Amino acid sequence: MALDYFTSGVPPFVVLKLELDQIDSLVRSSEQKLGKRAAEMGLIGLCAYFEAFSKNLFSAVTNIYPRTLSNFSARRQHVSVELDELLNFVDKTAVKLGHLLAENYDFGSAKSINSLYFDLLTITPFSKADSKKYSDLLNDRNLLVHHRGVCTIKYVKQKFEKADVARMAHWDPLVVAKGNYLGWSSFVRRIAAKMAFGSHRALERFVSKEGVVLNEEQKKAIWYLAWDD
Repeated sequence: MALDYFTSGVPPFVVLKLELDQIDSLVRSSEQKLGKRAAEMGLIGLCAYFEAFSKNLFSAVTNIYPRTLSNFSARRQHVSVELDELLNFVDKTAVKLGHLLAENYDFGSAKSINSLYFDLLTITPFSKADSKKYSDLLNDRNLLVHHRGVCTIKYVKQKFEKADVARMAHWDPLVVAKGNYLGWSSFVRRIAAKMAFGSHRALERFVSKEGVVLNEEQKKAIWYLAWDD
C-alpha cells in the first residue's frame, strides 16, 4: 500500500498539521491563569513535532524511491544502516530503509536539516533569515526544557544586545504569551509546507530525470507527500 512508506501509515505533513491544530486549540482555549504555561508547553511540543516531521519526511522520500540515496551517498561518507536492525525487517526492507537511515542523523537544527535535504534532494528548506529565526525558537525551547525558562548568561547575551547580564541571568524568566506561541506555530507551518511541497517536486524531478516508471503505489505515495487536506 502507498501508506506503508510513511511512519504510522500517515503522510508527515498531514500528521504535523493535525498535531499543531490540536496544540493551537489547547493554547487558545486555555484559561487566563494557565495561558502562559499552556503557551510554554505548546512551544516545546511545536519544536518536538517539527523535528519528527523533518525526520519522517526524509524517511518517506527514501522509502518511496531508494535511488535518491545515490546522491546522498555520493555527498556523504560512510552512509550505512546496522545489519542487525535491517534483519528485523527482511520482508519489509523496501519500506523501512528510510526509517533506519534517518535514525542515524540529527534533524534538530536548520543547518542539519538543510544539509540532509540538500544531500538527498538538492533542496534547502531554510533561507538564511528563516535559519536565524528557527535558531531563536530553539533557544527559547531549550531554555524552557533545560532551565525551566529562567535566563542563562548565554541566553541573555544572545537575545539582548545591551542587557544587564548580572541582573537578568539566573533571575528573569522567559515570557511566552499565547500570541508568541501562535506566531511560532505559523512560522513552523510555513517551513513545513515548503519542505513538503519542495520534497514532492524534487522527487518528481529526480524520477523524471532518471526516466524510471514507478508503480502505482509509489506514484500515490509521492502525491501524498504534498497532501494538504
